[in-house]
Amino acid sequence: MPLQMWSLLVLLTILIMILWIVLPAAVNVEPVTAETVLMSKPAKFCEISVNAGAWNGEPSRSAPFLVEKMAIQAGASATVALALGNAYRNCNPNNLPAEVFIGVIKTESNFNPKDVSSAGAKGIMQLLSSTFRTYVKAYPSLLSKGDIFDPYENACAGLLYLNDNYEAWIGHVKDRSKAIDLAVASYLTGVTKLKNSGYSGRIYDGNNYVSNYLSKVKTYANSAMQATTR
Repeated sequence: MPLQMWSLLVLLTILIMILWIVLPAAVNVEPVTAETVLMSKPAKFCEISVNAGAWNGEPSRSAPFLVEKMAIQAGASATVALALGNAYRNCNPNNLPAEVFIGVIKTESNFNPKDVSSAGAKGIMQLLSSTFRTYVKAYPSLLSKGDIFDPYENACAGLLYLNDNYEAWIGHVKDRSKAIDLAVASYLTGVTKLKNSGYSGRIYDGNNYVSNYLSKVKTYANSAMQATTR
């Protein structure tokens, strides 16, 4: 067996031992109603122009250490991987697929918890401070430190936001896969802006900005899923 594979197996063993000791119990959460994603209901027809296919698989949120393995394979440090695993199990009321979570993070920050964008988005899931504060206020038990640069708290708030996007669309589209598409696209634009654009990926100067974002997330997500089956 190659040295790299032995190293990965050793690292995963260490992660399992640490998580066995420190993994907190999952907390049931309710959707945030004050966030802007719920301000307006989507219309009947929702289309996103994207070349990538549907999400591959839908692993259980209780799959042991799946997120940690995906994160490490995609380039995260062991510390960040542990934080993401905890966030996924504690802050994912709609059981969104693990690869979607990893794909969004890889696209947004490449697993850098200290990342700050030119627009002021911060942390591993690139949240605006106002959005992060909304979730801190709504879920004080989950986000007790209120630290936007803490990888667990940022990922928890970002995943709750992604879940709220999903809930804003799920009753208005044909299937769960399409609702996830729209939730990811809305993570970039907001539900209201995507609705007002007519649900087209061609809303930024004809450059397919939304569709390109969604396609990139799917590419990373599918790579993460494939890495766990090798």
